[in-house]
Amino acid sequence: MANYIFVDFDGPLLPGKMHLYDKNRKVVDDFLKGGNPIPYFDPIAVRMHNLWAKYGNAKVVFSTSWARTFRGTWQECEAYLKRIMIENGFDGEFADDCVTPKRMSSEHIHEITEWCYDNLKEGDKFIAVDDANLSFLDSEYCKWKTQGKWIEVKYNDGLTWKNFKDGCEFLGVNNDDLLFHEFGIVPKTEEERKRERELISLLGY
Repeated sequence: MANYIFVDFDGPLLPGKMHLYDKNRKVVDDFLKGGNPIPYFDPIAVRMHNLWAKYGNAKVVFSTSWARTFRGTWQECEAYLKRIMIENGFDGEFADDCVTPKRMSSEHIHEITEWCYDNLKEGDKFIAVDDANLSFLDSEYCKWKTQGKWIEVKYNDGLTWKNFKDGCEFLGVNNDDLLFHEFGIVPKTEEERKRERELISLLGY
C-alpha cells in the first residue's frame, strides 16, 4: 500500500496572495517567456506538504500546469518541478512516476484519473490538493472514490488549517504522534482529557 499527494503549484503552493512579492510577479513573467525560474511558495503550505508526506507516508505526484507549459524534455520537466519543491523546503519523497500525463485538452481531473489508471493499486490512497474542480473524485462514477480525496483550495488564499486537517485525516495521520515528534507535546491520558472536558463544561469555555 502507498499514499500519494497530487501537487498543484498555482493556488495551493503559490496562491494569489504570494504575488504581492515582486519576486513572484517577475518569476511568472520569466516563466511565460520560456525561462525556468524558482517561485517563492507559501512557506506554511510547504510545511503542510512536508507533514503530510512525513506522517502520512505519502509521495508527491505533480499535477500542475507548470508541467504543461515547460519548454524541454519530459525528464528536464520532472527535474525542474522537483527542484522548485526542494528549493522551497520540501523534504519528502517523489513517486517513481511523479508527473501526471498531459494531453492537449486535458484538465487536472483527467490527468489525475489517467495517472490512477496506470499506477494506483488496491489499498493505495491519495489526496489531490488543487484549486481546480476535482468534484468527480467524490462522484459515484469515480473508480477511486474511497481511495482519494479532493482537498479543495481557493486560489487567492491558498491552503487553510481545515485543508491541512482534512488531508491528515484522510491519510491517517496520527495527531498525537505529529504533535509529539514535531513539537515535543506529550499526548494527554484519557483521564486528563476527561478532566479537561469537565472543566470546559463547568467554565463554559
